[in-house]
Amino acid sequence: MGGFNLPRYLGEPWVGPRLDDGLIVTLKLRDNGPLMSIDEVRRVNWEYVGILRSGEGLRKAVDLYERVNMAVSTRESNAALVSYLTAYAALLRTESRGNSL
Repeated sequence: MGGFNLPRYLGEPWVGPRLDDGLIVTLKLRDNGPLMSIDEVRRVNWEYVGILRSGEGLRKAVDLYERVNMAVSTRESNAALVSYLTAYAALLRTESRGNSL
């Protein structure tokens, strides 16, 4: 089964739909540095990217993930990449979704 190296393409401008009018985000991922274990990714997500999240916590998660090597194709680096993109996208979203209670 074939595939492509997602981190390689993240440095290129996005030509698809944009989050806001005229907003283009370019991400540069590290190709060196430490790897995170699955347990570390889970802990960061639980503490900063979970259901109860704040801008400060999301920024901390993004900062932690930006220090990690995500340019290798491992289960751990893929989990860190998806978590990084989730936290980054949540930071871009400024409106509140509220709760359903």
